[in-house]
Amino acid sequence: MKTESAIEGKAVFDPAFAAWLHDAEAAGDTLSDTVREMIALTATHPSDEMPQKLAFILDDLMGAETMAGRYAARGNALRYAGELGFRGPHRTASDMALARHGRDVLSRLLQLELYRLQPDSLQDRTDVPEQPTLN
Repeated sequence: MKTESAIEGKAVFDPAFAAWLHDAEAAGDTLSDTVREMIALTATHPSDEMPQKLAFILDDLMGAETMAGRYAARGNALRYAGELGFRGPHRTASDMALARHGRDVLSRLLQLELYRLQPDSLQDRTDVPEQPTLN
């Protein structure tokens, strides 16, 4: 947010805008690479399940190319976000912190304008599934 306010009113060719865009693209690339690596890993321990589930949700969101696809991916993310947690008697504090952090990352991603779709903008579309609403 602080970086975004630094580029408000700046021209596309302004160095501040170029730096912001470069940092945003680098962060997006890092997240995409990490998500792909998490999906490719084989789960070997019960604690691997939550980060891998988060990776699948993020992959679905970031891979959506159409408005209808983003709408469906957002609905799936909202539906499965409640499952981002560790189960069983051997949960550690770090496991629970990781689950909280995963839900926070997902929440922040869903706040981006790209995923804050209004159902009215999709009126008369037959390829858009129903989606749960945020509480």
